[in-house]
Amino acid sequence: MRQVREWRSALGALAIFLGGGVCLAQPSWGATCSSVLPCRATDIRGESLQARLQLIGALEELAEWCTKEKIYAKRMAVYRSILHFDSESAVARRGLGFVRNSAGEWVEKPRRVEPRDWDKAAAREFSTRRSAVAEDYRKTMLGLLETHAERITPAEMERILDDLLFADPDDPRVHELRGEVSSDGKWVLAQTVGAKKRRAEMRNMVRQAFKGVPKAEEVLPNWREEQFGIGWKAVYATPIVRSLGTGTPEEVKRMTQAMAATHSYFNAVLSVEAKFPEDFTVFTLARPSDKMAFLMNHPVVEQAYRDFLFKLDGSGIQGSGDLAHWSDQPTRRLDGLVRQAIGWLLAESLGIYPKHGWVFEGLGIYLTRELVGTRLTWYVRPSEYLVEADDNALKQRLLDTRTNWMNEAAKVLADEGRPSLALLLGRDVNQLTTEDLLYSYALVAYLLEGESEKFPAILARIGSGDSSVSALEGELGVDLKGIDERVIRWLNERR
Repeated sequence: MRQVREWRSALGALAIFLGGGVCLAQPSWGATCSSVLPCRATDIRGESLQARLQLIGALEELAEWCTKEKIYAKRMAVYRSILHFDSESAVARRGLGFVRNSAGEWVEKPRRVEPRDWDKAAAREFSTRRSAVAEDYRKTMLGLLETHAERITPAEMERILDDLLFADPDDPRVHELRGEVSSDGKWVLAQTVGAKKRRAEMRNMVRQAFKGVPKAEEVLPNWREEQFGIGWKAVYATPIVRSLGTGTPEEVKRMTQAMAATHSYFNAVLSVEAKFPEDFTVFTLARPSDKMAFLMNHPVVEQAYRDFLFKLDGSGIQGSGDLAHWSDQPTRRLDGLVRQAIGWLLAESLGIYPKHGWVFEGLGIYLTRELVGTRLTWYVRPSEYLVEADDNALKQRLLDTRTNWMNEAAKVLADEGRPSLALLLGRDVNQLTTEDLLYSYALVAYLLEGESEKFPAILARIGSGDSSVSALEGELGVDLKGIDERVIRWLNERR
C-alpha cells in the first residue's frame, strides 16, 4: 500500500512540477516523439520523476530520524520540504499538525507550543544529513540545467533552483546559481555584499573629486557677461568652468569647486570620459531682479523660451554652455546647479535625456546627493495611487535631508499598488509620479552599488537608442519580473 501511495504522491508532485511551466525539451510534455529521434521529453520526464520519488522517500526517512533524535523543529522543516514536492502527502500533513475537516479538506491546527530541537548534537548533524539526502536529486536537476541551459528561461531556472533549495536550503552551488553568497550566517544577494564595498569606494571617489579640484582664480567679467547689466559680486574661473554670482563671493568660488568635483566624480563612478562644453559657465542669481535681467538680456533666449524659464527655479540655457539658478536659497542653488551639470553630462556625453525618465532623474538625484548631501531638484506629477494628502506628505518627507530614501522606496515597493517597472521604464521625467521617482532612485542605486561593472554598458546601450527594457535584461541576464524582485529583495537586505 505504501508503494502505491508513493507513486500516487509522485505523480501529483510531477503534475505540480510540470504545471509550473518547466518544459526542458518540448513545447509540451504531451508532444509526440519521432520514431527515429529519441524522445528527450520522455527522458527528462522520467529522470525528474525518478529523482523526485527518491527525494520524497529520503526526506520521509530523514523526518523519522529527526523524531528519533528529538529535533522537532528540524523535523517540521523536513515535512514542509516534502509538502513542497508532494502537496498531497499525508505523511507531511499529519507531521505538520494538519487534520481533515468535515469536508475532507486538510486544515492546520494552531499550535500551543512551537517545536524545539532537544538534542543539540543531532541538530548540528542535521545539515550534513539533509545535504546527503538531497544529493541524488541535486545531481539530476543540475545536470538537466546544464544540458538544457539554452532552452531554459530565467523564470524556469528560478523555479528549478527554488525546488533545489527546498531539498537543501544550504546548497552552496544552488545559491551560487541564484547569485547569492553567505553573509553573517544568512544567504543574501551577492549584490548586497558587493554594494557595501562599493559604497565605501564611492565615498572615497567623492573625497578625491573635491581634493583634486583645480585652484579657482578671481577674474573680471568678460564682454558677454557685462551685457547682462548685473552687478556681479564675484567672478571665478578654472580650466573647466567660469562662475559668476550675485550672492557671496564664497558661494561663487564654491561653485567652481562643485562643478570640478561633479565632473571628476561622474567620470570616476560611471567609468566614462564625459566633458563639459568649452564655454561652460554657471550663474548664481540671488535676487529676483537678477533673474529678470539675466533672462531678458541673454542673447539666445527668445520670448517663448523666456516665458517657460520664468516658471522654473533654474535651468541650463539651450544653445549655450550656461547653467543658471535663481532660487533665493544658497542650498537650493548649489543643489540645482550640480543636478543640472549632471544632466548636461548625461545628455551630451552619454545620450541620456529627460525622455529616459527613470535613469535621467534617478541617476541625477543620486549623484547630487553623494556630492552635496541634498536631493532638492526633482519634478513629479500627482500620484496615480495615493490620495492627495498622502502624496504631499511623501513629497515633504523626501525633501527632508534626514529622510532615508531607500527605506521609503522599500515601503513603496512592498505595497501591492507599487509602480509597474515595465511602465516606469517607458516614461519621461514629466510623467513620473512620486512613487516612480522613488523606484527610479532605488533602481539606479542598485545598479550603481550592486551592478557597477554592468551599469556603464546599460547606459551605453540606452544612449545608443536601445530600449531601457532591452538594455537592462540584456546586460543583467534577468527578465523584468526578476529585476523587480531582485531590487525589492536588495532594498530589504541593504538595511
